[in-house]
Amino acid sequence: MDHTGAIFDMDGVLFDTERVYQQTWHELAGERQINLGSGFLKAITGTNGERMRRVVEEYYQVSDGLAVMEECMKRMREKLAAHIPVKDGVPEILHFFREQGVRMAVASSSLPGQIEANLRGAGIRDYFDAVVSGTEVERGKPAPDIFRVALCQLQSRPEECVYVGDTISRDIIGSKRAGFVKAIQICSQLTKEKDCGVKREFEPDYVVEDIYQVLPIVRELIDA
Repeated sequence: MDHTGAIFDMDGVLFDTERVYQQTWHELAGERQINLGSGFLKAITGTNGERMRRVVEEYYQVSDGLAVMEECMKRMREKLAAHIPVKDGVPEILHFFREQGVRMAVASSSLPGQIEANLRGAGIRDYFDAVVSGTEVERGKPAPDIFRVALCQLQSRPEECVYVGDTISRDIIGSKRAGFVKAIQICSQLTKEKDCGVKREFEPDYVVEDIYQVLPIVRELIDA
């Protein structure tokens, strides 16, 4: 097709927010001379609220787990505002798509300045024909608005594009509401936490572990 497109969420898809998440929890534990091991992240995966507080109190050996959670989130926001490591394989896959004539966009709920800074810092901004922030639309994800704006800017139809996101609750439901035929979910530990308890209005067409697995799906569109 003439306007084959790929639209990406940013955090958890192009950038390794999960790595920052893990590092921050362990950093806080190290300051308290606590070795969390691998059990902590497994224990909090898919939890939120009261259950997460209890897990934090158990592993951090504190009586106020909420304070530790708030400090972790504060540090995470600071780190993510400054720099996020790009995920393995992202530059190579984007380069391949560009050579194949695939039009690409980012559709993220993050602030436009943060999106631009992250893309430019990673050296991948020039691969994208459009960048859409959640601040540009009236309704945020999972409303279809941001996905439709990205499609419009790419001059593509939803049946010509794939959408790649890390959550059911925001990315898959939102892109499906916008009419995408192919919605891809890249899973991580953060995915389970974000989607805990969500009503699954739609399911992803594909569930993949890394961006390399997006390649054959886009190739199907190119060859269609």
